Amino acid sequence: MKQIDQYINSIYKETNGNKQETKELKEEMKSHLIEAVHELKEEGHTEQEAINIAIERFGEEREVSSIILKLTTAKKKLENKIIKSAVVILLLGTVLSVIFLLMDWNNTTERQNFANQIFKKLGTNSEISEEAEQFITTFVKSNASIYEMSVEFITEEWNRPIDYGIKDGTWFTNYLIKDGKDFSNRYWAVDIWMTKYTYLSIGILSGSISIFLSLLMVWIIMKKYRIKREV
Repeated sequence: MKQIDQYINSIYKETNGNKQETKELKEEMKSHLIEAVHELKEEGHTEQEAINIAIERFGEEREVSSIILKLTTAKKKLENKIIKSAVVILLLGTVLSVIFLLMDWNNTTERQNFANQIFKKLGTNSEISEEAEQFITTFVKSNASIYEMSVEFITEEWNRPIDYGIKDGTWFTNYLIKDGKDFSNRYWAVDIWMTKYTYLSIGILSGSISIFLSLLMVWIIMKKYRIKREV
């Protein structure tokens, strides 16, 4: 049926998809049209009438061509989305990892400065004042990186309780590893515990790399399969 072949070719002339898939779609479309023609002829139509009706029922050429074009380009779009998602995840993971590492580095360099500020406020008195307690409380709560702090006047007394302590963890920092360090002068000892983000940073980077490699593998397989079929 030459008219059916011409109709199908006119639909696919503007598509640039996979050759093998295009061929299969053409054969499938032709099979449906021929089947429809046979059914119409059994209903009493002439062959020409049956062909015209079958093509009319199948839809306008532009409409069908648009559908076919979407089908043949769907895989390429999916491939692009996969590789773009992989790159975005890797970049996002890298950025977050660097941010947390910088936070750790900043905590390490600032901890001595924090202790010096506390020492200055405590002075040489053997007892902590209400003003000093308020200062420490405000200081800890205003520094998100500080998880816990305790101060103790230095004496020879064994097992002496701390003079003042405060903990200010959040639901997020409560699940992270803490890093404590002691500082002291002639009068006071200050114990500062800070949230350690290094392991979180490593976990985020490792996870993003794993997801990236998985998506990259999927993209390679899909692209390789598509190219192979186009040859």
